[in-house]
Amino acid sequence: MQKRENKQVFVNDHLTAYNGKLLVQAMAMRKQGKLEAAWTNWGKIFVKKTAESKPIQVKDNWSLDDACNTRK
Repeated sequence: MQKRENKQVFVNDHLTAYNGKLLVQAMAMRKQGKLEAAWTNWGKIFVKKTAESKPIQVKDNWSLDDACNTRK
């Protein structure tokens, strides 16, 4: 039996230009530690504030800010 190498698999979602920018913002917030996770599923963007929290669908900047609690 051959040993398999650990390889990551990436699947690209087809996003609108607006959703693409929104995903970039969400991923930046994840890197800053404001979010635990950010991903897409069927062209929709989801984020999680903590590992235990439920996924939140992000539709615009307002919902992304609400998910991060960064809106003033």
